[in-house]
Amino acid sequence: MSRTTYTEEQKAEALALYVEHGASEAGERTGIPAGTIACWASRVGATTERARKRDANIIAIRQAKEELREEIRTQALERALITVSRITEDVAAADAKNLAIAFGTLLDKYRLEMGEASGFMEHRAASADRVQALRDEVAERRERRQQVA
Repeated sequence: MSRTTYTEEQKAEALALYVEHGASEAGERTGIPAGTIACWASRVGATTERARKRDANIIAIRQAKEELREEIRTQALERALITVSRITEDVAAADAKNLAIAFGTLLDKYRLEMGEASGFMEHRAASADRVQALRDEVAERRERRQQVA
């Protein structure tokens, strides 16, 4: 099986067509296999215009989602604060209980959105992680002291 050797000019032309039209079209226009052109493009980090547009759209969608999530977090915290202020007002005991439950739920959802522990088991796991980190730190310090001594 013989390997075809391409000139630098042929490669440059194929890569330019790849960026503009994709591997298939570049292969059809140049007679170079699309897989070969795609391999060259991968080596030099070239991407097609279509891929750049797709990536830009994905970034825009992710940004819009994050902005929406930030708005939801803000509203959850604001409503939690409004709810807790209503508890201190002169309300019936049953209403105060319901407001307290609503406050707790809103606060948990806010903390969950912020990536914080919101439930007992999460707090417990986070505490265990902190304890283990402290144990590791103490062990490292002991080891360093022993090395110095």
